[in-house]
Order: sequence, then C-alpha cells, then structure tokens
Amino acid sequence: MRKLRRKHDSRVNKKFYFWSTITIIVLLIILGYAKAQSPQVQAKKEAYLVAKKYGNVRKAEDFYVFNRKQTYYTIYGTNKRGQEVYVITSQNGKKVNIYAQDKGISVNKAK
Repeated sequence: MRKLRRKHDSRVNKKFYFWSTITIIVLLIILGYAKAQSPQVQAKKEAYLVAKKYGNVRKAEDFYVFNRKQTYYTIYGTNKRGQEVYVITSQNGKKVNIYAQDKGISVNKAK
C-alpha cells in the first residue's frame, strides 16, 4: 500500500512541477512582452496629448510610428469640428503638422 501511495505522490509531484514550470514560463513571456511594449504605449500617450492640444483631437482612431532619419508619430482621429485629421509630431514634440484627411489621397490612389 505504501509503494502505491509513493508512486501516486511521485506522479502528483511531477505534474505539479510540470504545470508550475509552464505557468512561470508563460508569465515570463507575458511580462517580457509588456515590457517591450511600454515605450510604444508611452509614445502613443504623448502623441495623443500633442494631438489633443494642437489638433483639437477628441477621439484618436489610430496611431502610427515612422522611423527614418528621425522618428515621427501620427495620430489619426476626429477633431472638435467632426473633421478627420492626421496629427504628425516629431519625437521631441517640437514639430507638429496637422492634415485634413479629406485633402489627402486614398489608399487606392496611392497604389
């Protein structure tokens, strides 16, 4: 009887260690992903504040990042007048350009 109990306890311990290890690995992956996304989330918040201040954006629909020689952030949203606008700001927030969406070209024309 004792041998069966030890065998059963051994299986339970192996399962416990297996699932504990899997849980820890999944948590580490989630934490790593969250840490990697934090600069993007912070940039989005800052770009939205600039868009709200200078472009009178009420509701942000989308966020884009452009990297070449400098980094630019773009917020696409609706301003107080109900117009759809793009607010493009430099990474340091010193350059801000506001473009009306209806004055640009569509995706189909760009292709």
